[in-house]
Amino acid sequence: MLFERFSRLNFERLPMKYLITLLLFLGAVSLHGLVNVGSPTGNTTAPSGMESLFANVGSVNGSTGIYLGDGWVLTANHVGSGGTKNFTTSGGQTYYYDGVNAHRIGSTDLYVYKLSETPPLANLDIAGFTPDVNDDLWMVGGGRTPSTQTPTEYYVDTTTWAWDTEFFIGANATVDGYLTNSTKTIRWGENSVSGYDEVLSTQTYYTTFDQIGGATYEAQAVTNDSGGPVFAWDGERWVLSGIMLSVALYENQPTGANSAFFGNRTYIADLAEYRDEILSIVPEPSTFALLAGVLAMLVALRRQTSRHNLHVG
Repeated sequence: MLFERFSRLNFERLPMKYLITLLLFLGAVSLHGLVNVGSPTGNTTAPSGMESLFANVGSVNGSTGIYLGDGWVLTANHVGSGGTKNFTTSGGQTYYYDGVNAHRIGSTDLYVYKLSETPPLANLDIAGFTPDVNDDLWMVGGGRTPSTQTPTEYYVDTTTWAWDTEFFIGANATVDGYLTNSTKTIRWGENSVSGYDEVLSTQTYYTTFDQIGGATYEAQAVTNDSGGPVFAWDGERWVLSGIMLSVALYENQPTGANSAFFGNRTYIADLAEYRDEILSIVPEPSTFALLAGVLAMLVALRRQTSRHNLHVG
């Protein structure tokens, strides 16, 4: 275990000196998956009961987005504000931006835009609450895939922030982590709330990637996970609670945001803070249902009127 290794080598635990980094898309267009410990190259299909939520996740400009309903997609502003805005679902179907309806949410790193057609996907509710510290989260991302099933141990000199997989003079700490490759998948993981902060002019909560005491599928965001959804439990069901925006890394961390090392953080936009503004643009699912119900009633009345006229005539 990590702490046992520190004790045996008389090393200190790696200090939390972070560089906050955008999960920007790097390189050719690709769709990858969130790093999780329990099944680093797995979790590419939804667990039972989560199928409709997983189906709403897709790629946006090489990173990630979530379909809200009525044709609208939510992602990070640094992902959606440029590019083609095509939305390719986890099921492989591509839908296209309508070319007109797109909005940044205030000065935040959140962005919504409308597709030219309405996908046959579920309408999602946005959480009206901020999850508490230690609350469980379910995360889905289109970021990079781990290169191995087990983490790699690195030795670190926390004075110069030099890293190596072999012991070297000056190394005073060790930390384990996963490097990634460009295999294409969408996958899910889990974590819990560690704290709160403001990042990229956005109110966020964050998770910590724990090697000891973490969830079975303990997850950390990496490159291409920006815009990925995070769900929280409201006491009865999982609801859309956040959007992954950025990560906090160790200084000189190998391959930067392409890697996931224990102790890293994932910063997640707290959608409860921006729910009203989002819903001023995107109708609530209840509104969708109401409109659908009104439409169905009008159609039924029209049919009844038609039948009545035919009967009389």
